[in-house]
Amino acid sequence: MTADFMLTAGGLLFIIALIYGLGWLLKKSGLVTGQLSKSKTNDIIILETRMIDARNRLHAVSWRDQEFLISSNPAGCQLIATGDPTKNAKEQSEAIDFQKELKDTAPDETK
Repeated sequence: MTADFMLTAGGLLFIIALIYGLGWLLKKSGLVTGQLSKSKTNDIIILETRMIDARNRLHAVSWRDQEFLISSNPAGCQLIATGDPTKNAKEQSEAIDFQKELKDTAPDETK
């Protein structure tokens, strides 16, 4: 009776190991990407990726004839710039104005 149980348990472990091994091979071969896509067109194109350090990266991405510069790290992603230079200049001027407002409204600590 214990021999039958050992044979059954061994066969079950062999089948589980075989399924796990096939899954690992498919993942390593790149045949399974985990992305289901209904459209056959490539709307999103990663133009370039640069590593800043071990945790931070910069990605240049093209989507619908626009370009985006995105930073990514373990905490998430952030849009740094777009392909529209007037928008970036406007955002920069707004940031400068915001910094000026902070300085103007800061309490005077010289008293």
